[in-house]
Amino acid sequence: MRIDRLELFLCRLPLVHFFETSFGRTYDRTFVLARMEGDGHEGWGEAVAEGHPYYSGETTETVWHIVTSFLAPLVVGREFEHPRDIFGALKRVRTHNMAKALLEMTAWTSTPGSRASRCRPCSAGPATASSRACPSASVTR
Repeated sequence: MRIDRLELFLCRLPLVHFFETSFGRTYDRTFVLARMEGDGHEGWGEAVAEGHPYYSGETTETVWHIVTSFLAPLVVGREFEHPRDIFGALKRVRTHNMAKALLEMTAWTSTPGSRASRCRPCSAGPATASSRACPSASVTR
């Protein structure tokens, strides 16, 4: 599999009802989506990082920064035998496992024939100002 293009989207999803933990109440969820293209296929993935550093040191901002500045240049334009090989290509970057997992999951969904390739983002309705994916970034080679 060859990775020709990687796009990131910063999304904000308002919750129907707040979610409460010992960290406080959450009224929306901010997350990073990735779209990968290569060999005529596309795949999507979602980073599990939160918008704050109270649970983990990785946040949506750190995922965005690490992927665009360090990880994407290691995989875009390269050929991989299998999606599991992506993680090994990212070894140079220490920790940041949520950012690395984002790229690996996205590669799995872009692999033809895998069960993950049948997963696609869905829309519950028209985009609103608060639910649009923005900003975005892309890396192409």
